[in-house]
Amino acid sequence: MNRLLSLTFTLLSLLYAGCSSKEVLEAPKTAQTSASIAGANTVGTSRPTNYEVALVVDLNSMNDSAVSAAWMGYLTARDMWINENITDASPSDFRSYTPPPREELAGRKTLAQLWKSIRASNNATDDYLDSLILISDAGYIEPYVWQYHYQSTWGPRPSDLPWTRFSQWMNQRLPEFSPETRGSIQLMPPGATAQAVKDFQPTSIQAAN
Repeated sequence: MNRLLSLTFTLLSLLYAGCSSKEVLEAPKTAQTSASIAGANTVGTSRPTNYEVALVVDLNSMNDSAVSAAWMGYLTARDMWINENITDASPSDFRSYTPPPREELAGRKTLAQLWKSIRASNNATDDYLDSLILISDAGYIEPYVWQYHYQSTWGPRPSDLPWTRFSQWMNQRLPEFSPETRGSIQLMPPGATAQAVKDFQPTSIQAAN
């Protein structure tokens, strides 16, 4: 987590310094994360893979640089999970990549932890991210991911999670809650051009099913 915190504050500094309305970060062919591109040098893994990774976030969908940095931390956590767990990507992944539940869980856990640190030091606020901290602190981040970010490829939801307590807690504490995803990850064949990444247009804010 210290590595991700370091990366996030590096990104925060870069965003405050000024950048384009849309950041497109492309990982090198060794599938290192975007940390090395940001200059943080937090990840040294260079495991050979048959894919490249692009992290795409639309800064126009966010109100301030603190929020942007938090979402870049979310994408970087997912990128790290991919680098550690996926060796071979299929052609279907190149067309439309769907994160496994453990990847999404890693991203949301990191997002909540990073935003908690950023908010404490910058007095920042964001409705979704503030709610995510409440969910995480209550111990419901895993059922939250399965309930609000479920993908059809995940299969049946785990039966050992506290579904009833989670549902009751959400109804009591966050009755107007709406999930968000600000940014996307794209897997590309080796040697994909930068233009191919720029042509990829993610949905800036995606409401889960």
